[in-house]
Amino acid sequence: MRTPKTISTQTVAQAALLSAVALVFLFVAGMIPTGWTGVTAVAGFAVAVAVSASGYLTGFLCYLVTSLLAILILPGKHAAILFASLFGLYPLLKIRIERLRSRLAAIAVKLVFFNAVFLLLLQFASQLLWGDLLAQWTYSFPLRPALCLTGSVVFLLYDFAFTKAMALLQARLIPQIRRMFRHR
Repeated sequence: MRTPKTISTQTVAQAALLSAVALVFLFVAGMIPTGWTGVTAVAGFAVAVAVSASGYLTGFLCYLVTSLLAILILPGKHAAILFASLFGLYPLLKIRIERLRSRLAAIAVKLVFFNAVFLLLLQFASQLLWGDLLAQWTYSFPLRPALCLTGSVVFLLYDFAFTKAMALLQARLIPQIRRMFRHR
């Protein structure tokens, strides 16, 4: 498949439309006190829909625009950072990772990605927000490995649900988006 040398107006329009949808979800995520992680995860579907509807370039533009605007203009920076580092980036990587021949290798790469992002975000939050509070607490079990293990299980459940939801969206929503942009 050839990569286009120029970005079409249709690609920009689709990326902008889906970025606006993602920004609405991120705004809501920044405003609610609980459940904001789930709403941020839902915002990541805009990137996946962009890729499915019109290609990887549209998805990348949607991710880039949404991440930049969310960090610059939204009041809830926590949702913007989580989207930019995990839930917005993951749909782009998921497509590439699932092309691996071995399903076990794909799961391993997904877990390495998640744990790297998770540990970076944990370190960021620990140093900037809590003054390394996690290092000061004493536990009878190692906290970071326990958090990574729990997070990995939740992430695998998210990945499974994401795959099922995208299958449903590809059957129902994606054909409508393609028709809408084809007839204009």
